[in-house]
Amino acid sequence: MKDTARPLPVTSDLSALLWALLLAIVVIMVCILSIQKLSQSSPLPAPHMVSDVLVELQPPSGPPAVYRLPEGSKFKDLLRIVGIQAFAPELAERPCITGDSFRVFPDGSVSVGRMSGQRLITLGIPISLNHATAEDLAEIPGIGQTLAGRIVEFRNQSNGLHSYEELDSVRGVGEKTIRILEHYTSLSE
Repeated sequence: MKDTARPLPVTSDLSALLWALLLAIVVIMVCILSIQKLSQSSPLPAPHMVSDVLVELQPPSGPPAVYRLPEGSKFKDLLRIVGIQAFAPELAERPCITGDSFRVFPDGSVSVGRMSGQRLITLGIPISLNHATAEDLAEIPGIGQTLAGRIVEFRNQSNGLHSYEELDSVRGVGEKTIRILEHYTSLSE
């Protein structure tokens, strides 16, 4: 008998395996492209969250906490939700405004202020450039204590700010700093 070398025929099993491998590669590529596209888009806020109010409450004992309330909530609503008794009838009907900070003392009295700049930044709430302290502004990345002090001094001498371009007069403020301030602050009164 004569030995002759002949090519192996491609079986249907091998052909099916190659097609399955090709299909798997295509599926993986589609998944990778989909993930890349999703990571490049920015998520929109949920419609029911857009008008919520974020306030901070420091109870008589324990650390302060931030609460999300429906727009139009009053101070008495916050106290009811948290279950704290406070003797502040003059504040009961006061509307809660995003960034408010309420402190309830052991005797039931209440003080009202603003959240710290650090907390506002963490929560993504703009800092009011017309009301911020130098300490608040110094929390903004790229703004140090010295520049923050200059901005507050200029604002006070100018009786408030009406546009970011006014800050061009402050030593150390340029186009880049103005862009940073536009991102982290507002000019609200």
